[in-house]
Amino acid sequence: MRKLWRINKYVFLLILILPVKIVAQRKLKGRVLIAGDNTPLFGANVYLKHHPSGGTATNMNGSFVLKISKNELADSLIISSVGYHKKIIALSSVQWNGIDIFHIHKDVSSLNKITVTSNPSLTEEFSTEKLNRISIYMSPVSEGDPLKVISSLPASTNTSETANPALRGSSGKYSRVILNGVPLYNPVRDLQLNGLGNFSILNTEIVDNETVYAGNPPLKYGNSIAGLVDVRTRKRLKNQQLKIDGGLVGAGMLFETPIKDNTTFMQVFGNYHLSDAYLSVNKQNSPHLKKFRSQDIGLNFHYTISNHLSANTYSYFINDNYNAKNLFYNYAGNIHFNKKRYFNVFNVKYIMNNIVVEFNNEFNVSNLHYRFGIIREDTKVNQFYNVVDMKYLPNGHISFTLGITDGLFIDKFTNTLPQNYYSIHPEDPSYGFRHREKNLNIETYGYVRYTAPKVAIGAGFRKNLSIKNQESYLSYQGNLRYTFISQSSVHISAGKYNGYTVPSFYIQQFNHVSAVQYAIGYRYKSNNSTFGISVYKKREIFPKYFKDVGRGQQTTKDIKGLEISTQYQMRHFLFSASYTWLDSKFKKGVQWIKSSNSMNYLVKLSLSHTSIKHLNFSINYITRPGHFYTPIINGEKISKTRGFKPVFGTYNAQQLNSYSRIDLTANKVISYNNLSIIPFFTLTNILNNENQRTPVYSRDYGKISNYWYYEKRLIYFGVQVSF
Repeated sequence: MRKLWRINKYVFLLILILPVKIVAQRKLKGRVLIAGDNTPLFGANVYLKHHPSGGTATNMNGSFVLKISKNELADSLIISSVGYHKKIIALSSVQWNGIDIFHIHKDVSSLNKITVTSNPSLTEEFSTEKLNRISIYMSPVSEGDPLKVISSLPASTNTSETANPALRGSSGKYSRVILNGVPLYNPVRDLQLNGLGNFSILNTEIVDNETVYAGNPPLKYGNSIAGLVDVRTRKRLKNQQLKIDGGLVGAGMLFETPIKDNTTFMQVFGNYHLSDAYLSVNKQNSPHLKKFRSQDIGLNFHYTISNHLSANTYSYFINDNYNAKNLFYNYAGNIHFNKKRYFNVFNVKYIMNNIVVEFNNEFNVSNLHYRFGIIREDTKVNQFYNVVDMKYLPNGHISFTLGITDGLFIDKFTNTLPQNYYSIHPEDPSYGFRHREKNLNIETYGYVRYTAPKVAIGAGFRKNLSIKNQESYLSYQGNLRYTFISQSSVHISAGKYNGYTVPSFYIQQFNHVSAVQYAIGYRYKSNNSTFGISVYKKREIFPKYFKDVGRGQQTTKDIKGLEISTQYQMRHFLFSASYTWLDSKFKKGVQWIKSSNSMNYLVKLSLSHTSIKHLNFSINYITRPGHFYTPIINGEKISKTRGFKPVFGTYNAQQLNSYSRIDLTANKVISYNNLSIIPFFTLTNILNNENQRTPVYSRDYGKISNYWYYEKRLIYFGVQVSF
């Protein structure tokens, strides 16, 4: 790991000494205000009519600085933003010595920008939700995290309060997060405020956009038996910026700067988090958290070599440590956790006429140390992934894509485990072992797509090259979107998917998994409102850990679901609501059993207010039934030990109390020239509800002595300063 760190330092140094082209330039300083109330307009595009690629964007104060060379002085300045009339100003009429004020008028016929929008293109055949960097920050529930924002979507059936993207009843561990064309396994940080994994390892500032495929995701990006999140890093950077933030959990820094032009740039960020201040405020409602500390650093470097060739590299290192109380059967004790992780994603893209060729590479290493009761786990992970992809576009209606991928995964375990899976007290018997798992998976894929003004059709396949004892499989899919009136569209999709699990603590091996998925959806969209309804059915085959036998077994899961959602925007206010019905069951032997997350309602309500001039805030409410769980009806004494063996009742025969939670977030933008100060405040679980997570049993399993709860009321605040 030290060697990797030294290499990373050399990468930073190489970037810092790259040559910078210097030309004679003038700086135009301006401020964009909304006509009528003089409110600063954030995120407006400012560029030259004949040189649009060299533009910039306004900051929180509506201010911008645009560098203009002498040979561009005869051009015109253009200011544009969604929901406003475009403004065109001749450069000969602007001021150069002071700060020009530009007023821009609202376009009442244009669609107001909302926090999370459905895919605006009616010619795309997949059912998606698209988000950009601004919509992530403005989402009521994201807390600025690019994966946690997904929990606000109707398709999210995440009931664990984590950032893991659990979609349409599937387990979050089977969703795939794709970063610049390669899979990013285990995308959620292991350090968390409540032992659950609240945040991802992605920094929103490097995100250009992300596309969420709730079901039937494109096979181009790999086999995902659940959903898929395609994250793309930024391709342009308009201004140099320094951000510093501080809060109850520590401090962070981001520095980004163009190097040659806005398509060659560097972003560097780092964070240091520790628990002292956070626990001093939230100790009473964080009884399980003892201590945490983490450091991370990241680099994103995009380089445009020519009009046809570009490259990007993203490197990230994190060191997580935490100590928290945890529960396992009838044992409650402290977790001691440390994980170091480094990964690098490298991309090269070549564009020539109607052909696009991409090479994407990922290298990921991690080292985990985990201590809990009698359990000792030391795991080393090495992952290598390569993609070669070629797209051919003979005309504007049809495209063909072909590619090949290879993924090599090597996991090494040095573990101490309980001799009896249910007995992890320090005095219980244990055994140690060393184990190595390796999986090389090579796949080819193809996809063809046809689009017309009212219809889009796509079909694809993905086939593995069987190696050694691997099972041969073929995945395939089809998607259709039809727009029958300008504001309404219907989407139909179906497919079969195959893949492999990632080894975990419970099942320490690679296993083949598969799924068959069907979905149909309707979407209506007007200027200030949207309405959607979807129904889906899935059947998944995967290994499941069964508590009564203490091991994993292959099982089948059947999922049916209904989603209804709506959004309405009126000036600065946005209201959204969604309802989800989920029927989920799995097979144990010949018996079908209700899944723990099966629910006849999942309701999400949100009201947010966005205004640069005034206070930004959001209030969010979520409610659902409690999880189903398998009760322990009594315990059997184990001879010659102090332990007890749990005797389980009927699978998922009991249910926890209903779950509900109200959260509040607020921030205020304070600007002066190019300085922006944003104090922020978050209050989670305002009513301090005791939402049950799992029962706590007595030592002999004779009774339920208490319950383990999700987050109670927590307070978090801080400030961000941008230069």
